[in-house]
Amino acid sequence: MIIICTIVLIVLCVFFVGYPLFFERLRFYHLPEVDAAISKEKLFNEQESLLAALSELEDEYLLGKVSEEDFQHQKLLLNRKYLQQKTEV
Repeated sequence: MIIICTIVLIVLCVFFVGYPLFFERLRFYHLPEVDAAISKEKLFNEQESLLAALSELEDEYLLGKVSEEDFQHQKLLLNRKYLQQKTEV
């Protein structure tokens, strides 16, 4: 009796797991259209936050909280990101 219950349970588990994989139709999802004004506003906000981060990094460097090597590396990364954002506009 236990063997029959085990077999039935295994078959049901295989069915419930396999059914969506093999018998369901594929659904295609489309990404929503992005409004150009919202996109530009988001881009502007990202540029503004990069400039704020750069300013904060310079302040920390002047206060001696950041080493010169770290400052140069982080400044280069932030400048690159900012310039990438500027060229996307």
